[in-house]
Amino acid sequence: MNDQPSLLVDENSVPETVQVLLPLPLAGAYSYSVPADMALQEGDFVTVPLGPRELRGVVWSKEPSDSVDPAKLKPVIHQFDAPGIVSEVRAFVDWVAGYTLFPQGAVLRMVMRAGAVLDPPRLQTGFIE
Repeated sequence: MNDQPSLLVDENSVPETVQVLLPLPLAGAYSYSVPADMALQEGDFVTVPLGPRELRGVVWSKEPSDSVDPAKLKPVIHQFDAPGIVSEVRAFVDWVAGYTLFPQGAVLRMVMRAGAVLDPPRLQTGFIE
């Protein structure tokens, strides 16, 4: 008899996926898997891999994509500890993209212009006399 605890792992379980819109002139969002230690919501700012680069984007939807094999998805790298984009602003981005026939990612880029707000504060040196 085996004394080690058995691990119940469902081999058919599919990891959670999210659609991440990147601030690039792209027409739609890309699918990424969510690591087990991350709890993402729509509108959250994240860092994801795209080719050799790592880019900041926004979780646009939590609906899984049927067109991509879940085994081929790359994971979300980082979740920013910042308020996300509210649903009204995401709907506005979608509306502007549809009205102007401009890619969603390009409109998102205008919304995310102040990307430095996601960076940690810079260390400031002060002198006391």
